Formats: sequence, C-alpha cells, structure tokens
Amino acid sequence: MRELRPRAGRSRWRPIYRRVQPRTFVILAIAPEAQIDKRGFNQKVAKARQRFEELEPANSGSHV
Repeated sequence: MRELRPRAGRSRWRPIYRRVQPRTFVILAIAPEAQIDKRGFNQKVAKARQRFEELEPANSGSHV
C-alpha cells in the first residue's frame, strides 16, 4: 500500500492505493492525514487492505 500526498503534502486527505498491473493503480480508500487523525488513518488503511484482498483473486491470471 502507498499513499498519495496531494498538494505537496499540505492536504488533510490521503488516497491509499496499490498497483495491480504495470500500468494500473487502484485507489482503495481515502484516509485523513495520519498526524491529524491517526486512528482514522489506521482504520482506512485496514479497510484498503481488506478491499485489496477482495480484489486480488480477480487480478491473478487476468489483466484488469
């Protein structure tokens, strides 16, 4: 999992994403900035991991 930092890190929101193919990225959650809301950030990262696991079988062996 990785996070985007819009507005050069000055945004309060962090899109959590993962690469699923060489040219395909999936945004799995939008989380609050961790320094402002650590609990909310951790909850969204956990949800993003869960969503990725649900997508993973569909991605193996096919080009999405």
